[in-house]
Amino acid sequence: MFYAKRRELYQNVQKLKEDLIKQAAELENSEEWQKTSEKFRHLMDEWKAVGSAGREYEDSLWEKFNNSRQKFYERRNEHYEELHEVQNGRYEQKQQLVAKAKEIADKLESIADDGIVDHMERADFDTALAFLRSLEETITDMLLWAMSRPAATETALVK
Repeated sequence: MFYAKRRELYQNVQKLKEDLIKQAAELENSEEWQKTSEKFRHLMDEWKAVGSAGREYEDSLWEKFNNSRQKFYERRNEHYEELHEVQNGRYEQKQQLVAKAKEIADKLESIADDGIVDHMERADFDTALAFLRSLEETITDMLLWAMSRPAATETALVK
């Protein structure tokens, strides 16, 4: 009687785990990285909660379930690695823009300070210099904001 009940329990758990394996297989090719990661966390919690399907089945069931999880997570990690490469490239481009704006502003300031510009032109140079300093500051602020908000940067890059 004890063994029959245990066998029935294992069979029920095996069916539950086979259903979880099916759900995991349906998710493994998803590209909704955050939502699917959350779904896999819930599936994993369910997997743990249902208990063991018995020694003879547990390892093979786990292997099937875990293969789907790993396939998804490997694809997700590849996606984020590519995204970070793009972000780093764009970050470097923006830093080059900041450096160029600073260089131009410094040159303008140097020209103005050397007295090459008379009083009439000085106002134009001061306006241009103020604009370039403002541009440099704006780009730097944008870089700092983007680096502090990777999710916002990811969304902008994916579109």
